[in-house]
Amino acid sequence: MREPDEIRNFRFAWRVAMLLVNGLGVVFLALLLLLATAAYVVLPRLAGSSRIKSAMVGRLEDALHRPVSIGQVVLAPQGIKISAVEIANKLPGEGDLLNGESAVVTVKILPLLRRRLEINTVRIFHPVIRLVREKDGLWSFSDILHSTEPVRSTVPRFFSMPVSLYAGKTIIKNGAVIIDDRYRGRVITISGLDMTIRNPDALRPFPFSASFANTFQFKHSKVTALCALSGTVSLDGLNLSSATVTADEASVAVGGAVFSGRLALRDFSHPFVQGHFLAPALSQDWLSTQTGRHAAFPWPQSRWSFALKFPSTQRMIVSELEMTAQAFSARASGAVDFSSAPFSLQARVQVSSAPLQNFSFLAPGLARDDMRGKLEADAQLSGPWTKLRADRADVRIEDFSARLKPFTVAAGLLTASASSNFSKFSLSADRGSLRALGHSLTGAFLQANLARGRLAIRRLSCDWEGTRVIASGDIANVARPERIYLRAWFGPLRWSRARQLAVDVAAYLSRLRRERSRAAPPSPERHWVAFFKYHIPKRFPATSGRITVSEVKDKDFWFKNASLVWSLRGVTPRLNTANGEVRLGLGPGHFDNLQSILESSKFMEVAFLPYVYMHKMNSFSVLSTATAYPDTFDFNRIGGQYSVHDGLVRTRFFHVDSPQIAAFAQGEADFAKETVNMEVLTRLSHYDAPLPEWWVDELGRPAIGFWVKGSLDHPTIEPRLQKMGAHEIERALAKAEARARESLREGDR
Repeated sequence: MREPDEIRNFRFAWRVAMLLVNGLGVVFLALLLLLATAAYVVLPRLAGSSRIKSAMVGRLEDALHRPVSIGQVVLAPQGIKISAVEIANKLPGEGDLLNGESAVVTVKILPLLRRRLEINTVRIFHPVIRLVREKDGLWSFSDILHSTEPVRSTVPRFFSMPVSLYAGKTIIKNGAVIIDDRYRGRVITISGLDMTIRNPDALRPFPFSASFANTFQFKHSKVTALCALSGTVSLDGLNLSSATVTADEASVAVGGAVFSGRLALRDFSHPFVQGHFLAPALSQDWLSTQTGRHAAFPWPQSRWSFALKFPSTQRMIVSELEMTAQAFSARASGAVDFSSAPFSLQARVQVSSAPLQNFSFLAPGLARDDMRGKLEADAQLSGPWTKLRADRADVRIEDFSARLKPFTVAAGLLTASASSNFSKFSLSADRGSLRALGHSLTGAFLQANLARGRLAIRRLSCDWEGTRVIASGDIANVARPERIYLRAWFGPLRWSRARQLAVDVAAYLSRLRRERSRAAPPSPERHWVAFFKYHIPKRFPATSGRITVSEVKDKDFWFKNASLVWSLRGVTPRLNTANGEVRLGLGPGHFDNLQSILESSKFMEVAFLPYVYMHKMNSFSVLSTATAYPDTFDFNRIGGQYSVHDGLVRTRFFHVDSPQIAAFAQGEADFAKETVNMEVLTRLSHYDAPLPEWWVDELGRPAIGFWVKGSLDHPTIEPRLQKMGAHEIERALAKAEARARESLREGDR
């Protein structure tokens, strides 16, 4: 995989400090040797410039093991001018390690009259330092660090001479550092290097200041950074392991935005960097210009602190990284491995007691959805930079709230934990609430977890507009649900509220579907079955479960102990591939104003068809049209069991146990073709007048059998012109229940 430009530049940025230290260290050492040789030759022997030049070249070549050339050495009463200094790299094609246009060394006059050389100022003009890393990973200057050991041992001897090799001021003007990394195929150029060093000393700290520019490619934009540093250097007798550079004033200017702070570098052999920076508020335009991509939100003023250690050029240890912006703060620690492309990291990120709304600069959706709460988070991340994975993550939010149209959610306490890159996930909520479509849930408690793509709801309890609800369930393959299981218990339920919720949810889903597909709404002339089928999603997972309601109340009816048990699969809008089982039961109960109920619901009209039909026959027998439709209905129990095969619903049995009527039904309803073919047996508990022979059973009770056929929306009734047996309903029910139990056992097997 090709490494993104900004990531590669990020890796080089961390190396620049170490490379500059090593590279400039080479230059400093070379200049030191150059000046030492000049002082050693000029003062005691007052030799000519050619001899000085020869001595300088020989001494530098012996120390650096590289060809060295000097253009001219000009002696003047106040100092020495050196032109065209070149230190070549060892291998052809690597260019010069150092190429300087000129250098001017001035000396102090009074010490010179006392035959003591003290350098006043060293000015180096336009030096170019070229650092090359070959394809084998070795840097062109790596051998110098070892080859200069004998030279370093002579430094005390130089100090014992009546010659001071350290200038009161060393100035580098308009220098450049070129990092040619052939191993990574990258070239970084740092230009405009201006540096001033005052009173350098190998044993005591001395001040310095430096500034330079760096231009690099970030995505499709070129970004130029102007850097400035001012502080002190401590060489500790040229011991790299204990040398330090402290920049009490450090700044980086990019596109008019200035980042300022403090830096400290210790141990040049294995650099340890600490820093504190203040970043200004960054506008959307600034971010878009510098990154080459549209920025959706501005970045507020922020403070950064970090502590980094480089045990090798391929590895960085982050012992501290902290960012504070507004009232939001985050901490991180870990390690970065640069040996692979893209680079990889291991990190721990922590957020403590941060207002959730203060994250809006990171994710605009938080402000759009008005998310609020106090956040605590702890995450362990690892892997390649471009594909980070969460090994572990824990989140805790107190007083959480959000507006997710059309939903408003809240929780007194929301906690979540994840591991194995979110393949395992757990969620809990306490004192929660949900408001949507004019309905509300309050006092919610939730426990759920996700593992191997399966979402398990361990417990959900809440109050739904006066109704207590307790539920559990699970979803297999939650990304694309394949199977859903639900188990729920409802306390006393207001039917009008449940019906209104169903209507509002159906209307909302229909509106969403029309908005997404721009489809026309269903015609009001559609049959009720077709309208029902219209609302089934194209891809509907297999479902199973059990719903129990302790009591259902309405102004016109009530009943207790309602239960629905089902297992369905293959459900589609055509309903021609559906398979499964359904069981329904409720009672005891009572209905008032039955005629209005039947007129308001086609489903209720079909369900009460046996009772209404038999009541009408009984009423017409005494020519009482005023009571042709019953007003009330009481029942002890209503139950039924149904099987579904390829969209064909077979009623194994439907039974009504009532003081007013006994009824039994069995047959088929084809929802794919929207047709019905069902046999119904009914028997009234009393009658008002003598009835025709085929309207009574063998015991003389008003009873009749008939067939319901044709369209599910407008079925026709065909009376069975045959006397019912004395116990035909009871025998039919017993046989149907036995067949149902056997079918269930076969299904279980």
